[in-house]
Amino acid sequence: MKRFFYILQLLIFSIVLWSCEKEAEPFTLNDLFELNGLPTKPFELNLNDTKFETTTANGLKGNTGLVIAASSNEVSYALGIADVLEANYLGSIDPLKNYLNYKDIRGQIFSTTKPGKNSDIEIEISKYDPLRMVVSGNFKGTLYSSNGDLELSVTNGSFLEVPVVQPLFGEMTALIDNRQFVAESCTFTSNNFGGFVFETFVGIGNSDSTTITITVEQQIEEREYTFSAGGLTAVYVSNTFSTNVFKNRYEGDSGSLLINRIDTINNSIQGVFNFTLRNAFGEPVEISNGNFNALIQ
Repeated sequence: MKRFFYILQLLIFSIVLWSCEKEAEPFTLNDLFELNGLPTKPFELNLNDTKFETTTANGLKGNTGLVIAASSNEVSYALGIADVLEANYLGSIDPLKNYLNYKDIRGQIFSTTKPGKNSDIEIEISKYDPLRMVVSGNFKGTLYSSNGDLELSVTNGSFLEVPVVQPLFGEMTALIDNRQFVAESCTFTSNNFGGFVFETFVGIGNSDSTTITITVEQQIEEREYTFSAGGLTAVYVSNTFSTNVFKNRYEGDSGSLLINRIDTINNSIQGVFNFTLRNAFGEPVEISNGNFNALIQ
């Protein structure tokens, strides 16, 4: 807040100065940001004390996190972040999801993730606006050459209101008996049969070999649904290519589904779920930490 008032004072001073000297060009807000060392481009960093900046930067939010791609003059960067939540992300905790890759003008590849090296990249998402779909933050760390021992220092890295695109195939993730399930698509459909409403979420993963299907037998609202209240079913198929449906089909008998957001503007529905399911032999499967952002069809 103090910095904001300081910038405001500088702006007022600049306007007064310009009014006194008509021949001088007035300061812009961009000039003031530069004077105070604030980022003015969508993607900036210092690479071994050499500044890189570009207006070509875009974000892609997938099922396993966010990737920001930036490029200029045959040089490119890819910044990977485990999520889009406003938080700090460390390569030392998850180097496969929190990383920075760099390709120089000669095509040489550098990365903060390299076997035998401890990643020290630190990424902060300071602002994510889900309505405007833009993200801002900063980062720093050490890049290691893929071939050889050359190291590059990245400081003062920043991304400013980079547009984020959400894939049109939707997303669903969960733990199935503590094994990670990541859907390659997640859709929502609504059907009416003889006056009965069936609203269904389907997550398909592992190249169509596994599915999670959740159905609510009424028009959904932003609230919680449970098996005990009726009208909720869940089915997990562990191998869609197998003919042994008694072994590989699990149906829910307890748990809950929470609809967090029905977004008709972005044509999606977000929610969380946790289920206990059993196959025909009574063998249980626990589905926990379920999350989805389903594309409305």
